Amino acid sequence: MTPDNLRAVPCHGHPFSNDSWSREEVQRLRFLLSNQKMDRERAAGLVIGAGGLPYILGYMGVSHLTVMDQYPEVTESVQGRIELLEDVESWEEYGEAVEAGLDYRMRKNFRREFRIATESGLRTDFACTQDGAAGTQMVSHIGNMIYELPRLAKRYEQQDRTVSFVNITNAGLCIKAEDDPSPSAGRRALAGLLRELPLLDRAVIIESGPSVLHAHARTAEEYFQAVGCAPLVQ
Repeated sequence: MTPDNLRAVPCHGHPFSNDSWSREEVQRLRFLLSNQKMDRERAAGLVIGAGGLPYILGYMGVSHLTVMDQYPEVTESVQGRIELLEDVESWEEYGEAVEAGLDYRMRKNFRREFRIATESGLRTDFACTQDGAAGTQMVSHIGNMIYELPRLAKRYEQQDRTVSFVNITNAGLCIKAEDDPSPSAGRRALAGLLRELPLLDRAVIIESGPSVLHAHARTAEEYFQAVGCAPLVQ
């Protein structure tokens, strides 16, 4: 399956994450990340959409982070909220500052995201998150992921970076494969694109959905098995 056989399905942009996190999945996420043996300077991350940012920056363990989306307003929202961490001194101040610039609908979406991050434990100590944000270079990558993921893979290889963290949210639902009419075709197609990344053998991949937006944290091997792809060969 190649990009020539794939096409994008119209999907809405979500400046705030609509994922549901359970305490068990957050604990698993932290456990998997704690088992990684990776030089932070070479470690890179990828987030498609809003995907848990900025709450996880305190324990993601990467020095470089790409936030990818086809809608500029999504990446701008994420980047603005990460930069906002420098100007406030607590999560309470952060929440008030974010809400100040939102209309009713977006404020409601943000409050839901913030509540889930708090109740699940995804949101960690504020000072720790500030430090993580300060030590992570974020780059916005706008465009169709079918074509942009192969370009990102080449760029990371040229920069000698290893991808240790990926949050694809429910992006697999936004791809159709011409030669595969099955309901899981988009997820498998996205998995095929991710396989081209220079993945750490213990890379953590988070996927949401497909029907209900529950976040699942898996190792790369577990993720590829779950979507029906061949095992990752190192």
